[in-house]
Amino acid sequence: YDSCKAKKGSCHPCDWTTCYDDVGFIQKLLQSVQEKLCVDRTRVFAHGCSNGAMFVHELAQKLPGVFAGAVASCGGKPHLGWESNIPSEGPPIAMATIVGNMDTVIPGDGTANESQWWDGYKYTPEEEVMKIYKGYNKCTNSEPRRYGSGLNAKNMTCW
Repeated sequence: YDSCKAKKGSCHPCDWTTCYDDVGFIQKLLQSVQEKLCVDRTRVFAHGCSNGAMFVHELAQKLPGVFAGAVASCGGKPHLGWESNIPSEGPPIAMATIVGNMDTVIPGDGTANESQWWDGYKYTPEEEVMKIYKGYNKCTNSEPRRYGSGLNAKNMTCW
């Protein structure tokens, strides 16, 4: 996506993550844990915060059906154009995101996309992220829900 070119002049997979095969590592880790421990793989979830949340979106794309669900929190939204890597078919991906309403670093509402943001990238607004998962899951009976403040929750939105 063009917004990736702002930082170094070309897209590069190592700008916000490692150059290692992190997805392959997680696959091998899950296999090893399952072989050595009593683990119900239908109850394994992925969670990540910030860059880890971006990785959760990558896991959801590349390993659909491996996790019971995933949660991305702390502003870890995917870069614009990430949805082009989601497979056209596959098992549903249960996804939740948690963002701070007052996050000015990578705002959940996508205002960082209005101009070049501090890190040179543009991020997909949270509601659009959830609509993309809704489309992938072929969910036709509801819109992504924005949950208001809950017990002791202040200035936080859950999708």
